Amino acid sequence: MLRFQALLTFSIGAITAANPAEAQPLAERQANDCLVNRALGDLWIERGMTRRQVLFSAEGTPPEKYCDYWTLGASNINNVQCYEHGEKGWVVEISHGRGLAGDYQFTDRFEKSLTWWRQDTHCKTG
Repeated sequence: MLRFQALLTFSIGAITAANPAEAQPLAERQANDCLVNRALGDLWIERGMTRRQVLFSAEGTPPEKYCDYWTLGASNINNVQCYEHGEKGWVVEISHGRGLAGDYQFTDRFEKSLTWWRQDTHCKTG
């Protein structure tokens, strides 16, 4: 049994090493010296829906492009407002249904939006 576990561990390690997390070419990663970030902002209830702010910033790429990831194909995300706030910087405000289902939909889009933004710009976070 121990021999099987060691073989399995070695095999999984080899597979993991063969599939790096960043699949973009090294030259492309080095050429795109940019940075994108986002964080949760305020949360409140408005007209029976959860309203949230996502604060975001970018260096070396247009920050307003992040707004697109909240409007494209987001059927359960409503009333998307994207603007530059004097004190907070760039902000996306969205509404979604209340409860676990709405929170899940928001969290899913929150995670995917950064992934898509990084893939499209080849920027890092930091």
